[in-house]
Amino acid sequence: MRNGRKRTWLHVIATALLMSGCATAQSAIMTQEPFQGGERPVMKVEYCQDLTGSTQTRNLQEEGTRLLTEKLQTSGRFEISPDAPLALRCAIEGFAEGSALKRWAGPWAGGTTKATVAVTVWDMVRDKMLTLVRTQAVVEGGGLYSMGADRYILGAAFDDVVKQLEVWAQGPDGGPSK
Repeated sequence: MRNGRKRTWLHVIATALLMSGCATAQSAIMTQEPFQGGERPVMKVEYCQDLTGSTQTRNLQEEGTRLLTEKLQTSGRFEISPDAPLALRCAIEGFAEGSALKRWAGPWAGGTTKATVAVTVWDMVRDKMLTLVRTQAVVEGGGLYSMGADRYILGAAFDDVVKQLEVWAQGPDGGPSK
């Protein structure tokens, strides 16, 4: 009987440790003007700004710029060119590494991992903002599966930004603009 209880408790503990935590994203988009330039927006990605004030050794500017560029290219919906008429201006507004151990302990433990990014589409010819996408990706709970969330949270935020930019790129009629 005693071994049965130990196994039950070990099963309960193992299940609790393996509870997954996944990133959720909330975004807001402010559009001044829908895309009206053709099938695929041609854009250049400007170097991301790190507005977090963090003193960590991680280079969020470089990482953000790389991630945004990769996600745009992977989507197949955008063309990246250094002399494009549209510029993507990126700012990493907030970043918290969090802790999987604290997330496992519960929401009161303060282990949330989060990243807040803002990307503006700027018309270089007319010197005008076309749209602004602001996204916050968050991992609030979970156990072992949420370990390393600080390494993928920026990617999750930029995934959401690209999804919002794809919607914007459909133009005012919901399809590629002509």
